[in-house]
Amino acid sequence: MARHYSAREHKYEALSTAATGFFISGLLRCAEYPQQSPPKQVIAAGRVLVEKAFHRDAELFISDFGSAENHPRKWAYFFDCLIAIRALIDLSKATKDSLYRECAQKCGIGIKRNLSRMDGSFFPVHDIDRDMPYEADEPWSLQTAVYHLKALPIFLELTEATGLYEFKAMGDDLLRWTLKRHESFLEADPDSERLMSRLHGYCYFLEGLLPEAGLDPDSSRALQFGLLEIENISQEIGHEYHRCDVVAQLLRLRLYADRLGIMELDYQQAENEAAAIQQLQVHSADPKLDGGFAFALKAASPVHYYNPATAVLAIQALKMWEQASAGSFREGWETLI
Repeated sequence: MARHYSAREHKYEALSTAATGFFISGLLRCAEYPQQSPPKQVIAAGRVLVEKAFHRDAELFISDFGSAENHPRKWAYFFDCLIAIRALIDLSKATKDSLYRECAQKCGIGIKRNLSRMDGSFFPVHDIDRDMPYEADEPWSLQTAVYHLKALPIFLELTEATGLYEFKAMGDDLLRWTLKRHESFLEADPDSERLMSRLHGYCYFLEGLLPEAGLDPDSSRALQFGLLEIENISQEIGHEYHRCDVVAQLLRLRLYADRLGIMELDYQQAENEAAAIQQLQVHSADPKLDGGFAFALKAASPVHYYNPATAVLAIQALKMWEQASAGSFREGWETLI
């Protein structure tokens, strides 16, 4: 799957491990299909991850893959590898094919070998050509930062799939590391787009808390604190710029926090967020756009970039809100994409 599609330029961007992983998990966790086996598009996407994106020597997924001319750097992002691991676990469950589980396990081992740090955190990138980790001060996706806690539920799923508890231990260490420093991630920034981007990353941290939030007081407090912070910042800058994925993440987190008894659901605010997501869904004669979700709303005008991750988050948020409105939301953290 391409990282995104620009409607203005009529152009697809790079083939992306993360986008492909979101596509696979989105269809397997959200879609209802009558076949006994997953749709052929999902199987094809899984084969692309295993055969084209996975670097067998490094045992990591190349984040943007394709021809050497278009993608000269072989970088493996910690986060993108996680999304691929989750997708392959989903495929393994759906198809009963151990190939996907084995590849996911290899990547987990590759993460531990190439990206883990002594303090429980992880380097954000491994440069495969140079065989060394890489990080930078900006953007936040090149930082060792709290958004990496998105790994915790995926490490738990990998432990369940493989029986290897070293992955759970990696998640536990990362949880302790992030809880000590998460409040500083949302630094004040006069640029609303950059700040909204940080909210997106911070939502990944909060999603990573969900397996522990109902059990651990520190995780519960961090989830409550984070939800209030995101709500306040979104209200301050949302009239200038808001992203569809951030609104979808916030709505899903509200529903989980209410179900866990951590923070009572504000139905009016949740309804407003569902409406904001629906406002960004596109109905078009162009099949490349129809049903997709615009990336953001800037000065009341849609930002016409479309990507699988935004669509998957939006669809799941709306499905969960539909369940919550009917009083039937019972999802556990295991279903979150």
